[in-house]
Amino acid sequence: MRRLRLAGRTLTLLGSVASVLLLLGSGVASATTVHPNTISVNLSSYGALCNGTHDDRPALASALSAVQAAGGGTITVPSGTCRIVQTASIVFTGVTGPVTIQGASSTSTLSLDTDVAGAYRELLRIFGSNVVLQNLNLTRSSNVFAVFLKVWNTTGFTLNNVMIDGKKNTIGGADVNAIELSAGSGQTLSDMHINGSTIKNSTFGLFQNSSTLGTVNGVTVDHSTFTNNYFDDLEFNAPNSSMSNITVTNSSFSNNQYSDPSGQAGIGVGLANVQTAKVQNNTFNGYFYAPVHIEDRSSHITVDGNQFFNSFKLALNYASMVQIINNSHFITVTNNTFDTSGNTNEIWCVYAGAGGGTAPPSDISITGNTFKLRPLAHDLANYSSPNVTISGNTYVALP
Repeated sequence: MRRLRLAGRTLTLLGSVASVLLLLGSGVASATTVHPNTISVNLSSYGALCNGTHDDRPALASALSAVQAAGGGTITVPSGTCRIVQTASIVFTGVTGPVTIQGASSTSTLSLDTDVAGAYRELLRIFGSNVVLQNLNLTRSSNVFAVFLKVWNTTGFTLNNVMIDGKKNTIGGADVNAIELSAGSGQTLSDMHINGSTIKNSTFGLFQNSSTLGTVNGVTVDHSTFTNNYFDDLEFNAPNSSMSNITVTNSSFSNNQYSDPSGQAGIGVGLANVQTAKVQNNTFNGYFYAPVHIEDRSSHITVDGNQFFNSFKLALNYASMVQIINNSHFITVTNNTFDTSGNTNEIWCVYAGAGGGTAPPSDISITGNTFKLRPLAHDLANYSSPNVTISGNTYVALP
C-alpha cells in the first residue's frame, strides 16, 4: 500500500486488484471490481456537509476530478443528504469511469436541486467504462425537471443496491426520470447492470429517446423493484438505432400510477425494435395497460415464468397482460401465471395483432402457462397473426 499527495490531500493507493462483494437486500451477491492503482476518498474531505441544505456539488466535482486524475477509484458519500445544486451553467455533473460512488450507510443520499424551479437538470451524466453506484440513494430536493442518470457511451455501468426516488408523489410538478439511455451516433452503451435496486415515484424508470442514434447491447435488470411510477417502468425503444440482449429477471413491478385512458403508457416492461430479450420470473401487479408490451419488429423475445395480476383495467378490445403487435416475431410466452381475478373488464391474457402497424406479429408460441380465468377473461386474442401455437397450458376457472 502506498500514499500519494494529490490536490493537497493524502490518498491511499491500492496496489492490486480487489473485488468488493455486495450483499443485496434480496440475498443476491453481486461482485464489482476495484481497478489496480486506484484511490479511495471521502466526499466530506472535499467540503461536503451532507446536511440537506449546503450545496455539495463543488465537493462532488472535486472528488471526481481527483479520482479521475488518478486513473480511477472510489468516492464514499457520507451518511446524510448531500444536496447537489445544478444550474443553467452547470446542468449536470459528469462521471467518467472507472469510478465507484458508494454510500457509507443506508442514509447516504445525493439529492438533486436547481437554481431555477422547474428547469431541466441532470444529477449525473455517465461516460467511459466501469462506473459503479452502490449502497446509495438518489432523490430530489425540489421541483426539478430531472434525469437522475443520463448514460452515454459506456461499458459496465452498474447500479448495486441503489434507490432512486423521484418524489413525484410528494413534490409533484415536473417530469422526473430515473435513467435515460443516450449513446450518440457511432457510440455504444454495453454491459449495463441494475442489481437489487429500487426505482419509485418517478415518471419513467428507464427509457431511451426515440431520436437516439447509438447502439445498446446488453442491459440486465435483476432482483429490483419498480413501484408507484407514472409512465413506463422500463421502456426499451430503439426506432432509429440498434438495441439487443435485454434481460429483466426476478424483479417486482407494481402500482403504476398512469391512468389516462387516451394514452399508451403505464407499462412495466416495454420492448420496441429490440432484438433478443428475456423477461423472466418477475411479478406484475396493478397496471393500467399491458404490463409487458412487445412491438415494432422486436424479435426473439422470451416471456417466461412471470406472474401477472390485476392489470389492464380498461374495457378495450386489446386489453391484455402480454401485448404483441406491429410485426414482432419469434416470441415465446411460457410458464407464466395469468391471474385475472382482479379484472372486472373483459381481458385477453395474451394479445397478438397488428396494433396499428403495417403487419401483425408472427411465430408466437404460448405453452406451459397457467391461465386463471374469470368469465370475461380469455387466454388469447389472435387477430390474423400467422404461426401462433397455443398448447400444454393449464386452465383454472374463477367465479
